[in-house]
Amino acid sequence: MFCDVCGTLGYYLLGGGLECKSCDTTDAAVKEIVLSTGERVDIKKALVTSTGEPELRIFEVIERLKMPTTDTYHCPKCEARESTCELRQMDQTDEPEVAFLQCQVCWHGWRI
Repeated sequence: MFCDVCGTLGYYLLGGGLECKSCDTTDAAVKEIVLSTGERVDIKKALVTSTGEPELRIFEVIERLKMPTTDTYHCPKCEARESTCELRQMDQTDEPEVAFLQCQVCWHGWRI
């Protein structure tokens, strides 16, 4: 959600409010959000697990952004030159490493 005062991205509090880090305002009236599917989600229930601990969220997009990219290899599917490369030791230690690549444009994966 966005802050009603300054329009920047706000953060939901565990108590059910919306906090803006830019203008230091807190809107305690926000109790639920409406998703693009039309589903209503109660903020207080959505951010914590059944034990009361905050929910651990892993965002795949952010994890992919952390991976280093290379322009050494081109994608065999779309010919783009931006891909991630991960070297893995598949067999025993006397065998060479295998490079697993994934295109950052079409997400096609291949290995060499």
